Amino acid sequence: MRWIALAALLTSVATSATDYSEKNEPKGFYWYDPYSVEQPEPDLEPQPETTPTAVTPKPVKEEMVQLDAKWLKENLPRLSDKAINQPTDTNLANYYYAQRLMMDYASRFSTATKEFFFFETQLQESRRRPMDSFAVNAKHAQVKVAKAGALKKVFERSGLWVFTRSDCPYCAKQMPVLDSLIKRYHGDVLLIAQDGRPMPGYGMPMVADLDLSMSHQFNVTGTPTMFLVTEDKQVIKLAEGMLSRDALLERLLVASRRLGLINETEYEEAKMVHNEMMLADAEQIVELNKEELETNEMYLNQQLKLLLLKQQSGRE
Repeated sequence: MRWIALAALLTSVATSATDYSEKNEPKGFYWYDPYSVEQPEPDLEPQPETTPTAVTPKPVKEEMVQLDAKWLKENLPRLSDKAINQPTDTNLANYYYAQRLMMDYASRFSTATKEFFFFETQLQESRRRPMDSFAVNAKHAQVKVAKAGALKKVFERSGLWVFTRSDCPYCAKQMPVLDSLIKRYHGDVLLIAQDGRPMPGYGMPMVADLDLSMSHQFNVTGTPTMFLVTEDKQVIKLAEGMLSRDALLERLLVASRRLGLINETEYEEAKMVHNEMMLADAEQIVELNKEELETNEMYLNQQLKLLLLKQQSGRE
């Protein structure tokens, strides 16, 4: 019986060893692990409570509107209409303060422009016409001499035809102007009288146009009507109706240049204002490089300045 009890004890121990080895890594003969005994967890020091940090939201960037000249041009009419339709203090203030801003922009532009022209001599208006009284008087004297020379040259190769009627009050008022051309510039003036009668008080040469054949030929519809006629039979209409002396002389010079009676230099010298232009002729269209225009902000004014200098140097 003792052997049977001993065998049962050994069997129990073997079973326990087997269970342990199945739950732990095999260690051979050293299957006993003295550290497998559960150790008590160390006491942890209590951590202080933390307060969450508040997150400051990022400020929203304000959308700004530039009250530039474009904005004012677009909105001033709207503000004006609103102020007219509803003239409250607010609407009136909105309009007039916006208007004042536009005026300030314009004043700033005007001041900057004035200072700019002090030093941009190629664009100064004084190159085209005298500005101060001393220069104006000197220019008047110079132009007077040049104009007299040009008109005497014109009347050496041409004359005026003037369609009249003796009962036309406007013809009577035109006669002193025509008489001054005869006396000052030795001009030839021929009256073509639709009623066959001379103008009272003036002994100018006259031909009758009783059947109005000449009037129809030159499309004359009223009196006085004046033509410039060259010795080689070129004809250009100067005016239908009255003209002052200065207006008639100006048209005479323009017509004479077109007909080749005077050249461009003679024409320019007989004017108070010089015709300084970038354009070489009446048909020129300026062309510039597209890429340079878009990428080089100095390109435009540089090229246009060169064009102007070229024309000015050619005239001088």
